[in-house]
Amino acid sequence: MQDSIEVLVLKKDSEGQIFLLDGTKIVNENLHIQAKAIAMQILRLTVSSYKIIDTIKILEKFTRSQFPDWADNKWLRGALAIVLDEQNEVEVGGVRYRYSTKFGLTKERING
Repeated sequence: MQDSIEVLVLKKDSEGQIFLLDGTKIVNENLHIQAKAIAMQILRLTVSSYKIIDTIKILEKFTRSQFPDWADNKWLRGALAIVLDEQNEVEVGGVRYRYSTKFGLTKERING
């Protein structure tokens, strides 16, 4: 059985800069200006029902550590985030997710 979690999807380049999916650079000093645009980067992450609690905990920890200023922002408070690499992929809880404009977020289990 599958459930889903709403996440904010961002992208990181090789230099560690964070971007919206449309390529707009995220600048921490402009969080109050960019927060609404960040909040609009929402997609559904498909998760096996038996792993949903663990996945939420992983995403909460990641989001708090990577985006601590979000806790004080009305648009982003409580949001969960994933950050795609340059290949539009991210691993969460043993599952690799890929993003494409055609298919959105798709997943595959990582062997091992």
